This record gives sequence, structure tokens and C-alpha cells, in this order.
Amino acid sequence: MTGFLNLVLSLSREAHFFAELGPECPMPIPKCLYSSVSWFSNAFIIVMQDCHPARVLSNIDEAKRAFGSGEPFDTSLTSPIEHVELACDEVTKMHAKYLNDRSLTSKHWIIGAETRATGGRVADEYGVTFLFVTKAWAKTRAMVTTKTWPSTPWPDRFVGYMDELAEYVQSRKHEIGQVAASDLWPFTLVHGDFHGHNILIKDDGPRPDTVILDFQILQLADPVADLGKLLLFALSPEVRRANEERLVRKSYDAMLEAGLDGETYPFSLYFDRYKFEGAVAVMMVVSLLDTLMADGKDDEHIVPMIFPLH
Repeated sequence: MTGFLNLVLSLSREAHFFAELGPECPMPIPKCLYSSVSWFSNAFIIVMQDCHPARVLSNIDEAKRAFGSGEPFDTSLTSPIEHVELACDEVTKMHAKYLNDRSLTSKHWIIGAETRATGGRVADEYGVTFLFVTKAWAKTRAMVTTKTWPSTPWPDRFVGYMDELAEYVQSRKHEIGQVAASDLWPFTLVHGDFHGHNILIKDDGPRPDTVILDFQILQLADPVADLGKLLLFALSPEVRRANEERLVRKSYDAMLEAGLDGETYPFSLYFDRYKFEGAVAVMMVVSLLDTLMADGKDDEHIVPMIFPLH
């Protein structure tokens, strides 16, 4: 698992992004003062502006306190919808700019670029995802339910919710795989880790602005992948259900303007894939907790952040 994380979580990828794509990126990012990557050792240097007094979109400290209080979990905790919508609008600008941009397939440092450059099947990537999610969750679940988990006890309801997500991911395996097998589904540059801790809000002016951080998991993937992760992680169930169709529709309309074939890919399919990508994102994070949270403490942050999913 450590090798998998080293492959995916690459700071040198962020340096490549700022050096090669940052100057033209339509999404608000920190000003990069210097960025360089060694082609021989993959060592890198990144010097960025100080974004103070901006703050993160999602305040995890509130969720952490509620999670450890011993009281029923407060599922009303949510990030402000106006800030989440602003973040969606900004990342959609990047999705639209790079929709089906084949020039990105030559950038070996982007996840998924080589697959598309060499004619590899996107369906194979989905097969790896399904295998990882199901097997990794089984291992994590066993540790939690047998009380061998090294950190924060999980509420039984949370384990039940994750079981439902795992069942949903499995139930859609054939249908989603069939779509991916066509190798025609549109791709774009996707942030890959688009959640409230990687989005800064600056509201000291006449209107709020965002700054997007952390480009270690940049990939060529579905435009809806970023929306699925953000909306499930940042919004309460009630707020998400009231707004997700409208927000995903805004993304879809922008993709149509950028050249998406609306007859081949109707909004119903786009919205369905948004839900699927959100479920997979949550399953991935929870399944990786025993590796990511090696100190046995940090899942006190992550589990509360994604607990009120239902």
C-alpha cells in the first residue's frame, strides 16, 4: 500500500503543474514564485505566495468536537453553500478548458496520461479501482469491527453507511465499466483531491474569492470526479440533496459549451456518474485510513468529515 501512495501522492507532480500549466490555469491558484523539477532525481522546489488571511472552506475542528462528544452526531454540520458553489464554478473553468485535450496525454507526470497516450483501455483503470475499493474496505472493516483499529472508535452507523456505499459501488460495476470500455467518455484535467481542506476562502473583500491548493493527484478523468468528492465531503446530506442537481447541471452546461456531445452523454448519465465518483472517493479515503493515518490519530479528523453522508 505504501508503494501505491508514493505513486499517487507526488509532490513533484505539483511542481510540474505550476511550471507547465499553472501560468495558463483559469482556476484561482497561489502565485508560484519558483518551481523546478529535476528530470534525473525527481527532486523539486516550489516557492508559493503566502495566502494569509485566507481560511479553509471546511472547518473540520467543529466536526471533530461533535464526533468525540458522545452525543448523537450532528449531521447539520456543513460548509456554506455559497462557498462550495464558488469552488465548483472555479474548478469547472479548468474542466472546460482542458476537455478532451489530447496534448495533456504527452505529460507523463499526470495520472492517466500514459493510458490514453498509448491507447490503453480506460476500463482497465476502473477495474483496478473496483478491486482496490472492495478489498481495501474489507480489510479496514475487519479491523474496525474486531476492535483492532488503532485509533478513534467508529460509530456502528458509520460502518453501516460505508457498507451501503461499498454495495452501491459494486452494484454499478458492470454499467460503469461498460461506459468506460467504450473509451469515448470525455476526459479532462481533474484536481483529484478536491475537498474543503484544499480550498481556501478569502472573504475580506466585497465578495468571497477562492484559492485552490494541492495538485499532487492531478489526473485525466471524468469532469464529475471533482464535484463528487467536494459535495459529499463538504455539505451536510440535507444541503447536498437540495443543491447537487443544480450544481452538477451547471458543470454539465459548461461541458456542453466546451464541446461535450449532449446526445451521447445526456445529463442523466452525467449526474449518475457524479454520484458514482463521489461514492468511490469516499470509499478510497476510508479504505486508506490505516495507511494514511499511521500515527493512529488523524482519522479523528477524516472520519468526522465524511460521517454525515447518509
